[in-house]
Amino acid sequence: MRAGFHLVPRASEARSLLDCAALTTPVHPSAAISGLVDNDDKMQSVLMPWVGFGTYRLGKRQARSATLEALKNGYRMVDTAFIYGGQTTEIEVGKAIQDALQQDIIQSRDEICVTTKQWREHHGYEASMKCLDVSLERLGLDYVDCWMMHWPGPCWKSKPRQEKDRIGTKSDCTIEEYEEYEDRWHYAKEGMGKDEIAFLRAETWRAMEDAYRQGKTRSIAVSNF
Repeated sequence: MRAGFHLVPRASEARSLLDCAALTTPVHPSAAISGLVDNDDKMQSVLMPWVGFGTYRLGKRQARSATLEALKNGYRMVDTAFIYGGQTTEIEVGKAIQDALQQDIIQSRDEICVTTKQWREHHGYEASMKCLDVSLERLGLDYVDCWMMHWPGPCWKSKPRQEKDRIGTKSDCTIEEYEEYEDRWHYAKEGMGKDEIAFLRAETWRAMEDAYRQGKTRSIAVSNF
């Protein structure tokens, strides 16, 4: 168990920023194959504080200073994502972690739990693996504690709600325009249609399993499902 962290079974019992839940990542059947798993040490005791610091909507100007301040005030879990801040937040979070190390706010990387998320534009095996590699490079880390699939759905070439603003109500547009708006899959990015997304999502999860076995993440999960 990480130094200072306390295992607390329920969120209602958490009393400090170091009270944690234990993540239970199932062992993949292939993990029993000798030589396949490089993640043996990191697989043990994956603890995530019940209360963490989120970086959504902080933006490039705030993410570094706010994350550093959070670490100064005792937060030991930081949540971010590939897409946050127009793809700038992970970089600033990485800088804040380095600042915290240099200022002795934390003594080692292992004192914090860092989570990030794959972006839906990169569904698929190779695209997802590259997405994680970019995230790790931005964060300046060898691994994250939890890597999540951010959204189950596709990337949209335009957002349905923007189209709703454009066409107005049913009485403001043609029948063809309204029917087109009602079929939200019409807005899916090419290659991510209704008949394709399930396979792409499965390939994303396969990539996440491989990243876990390779030690690039200590656990895997989903978000917004």
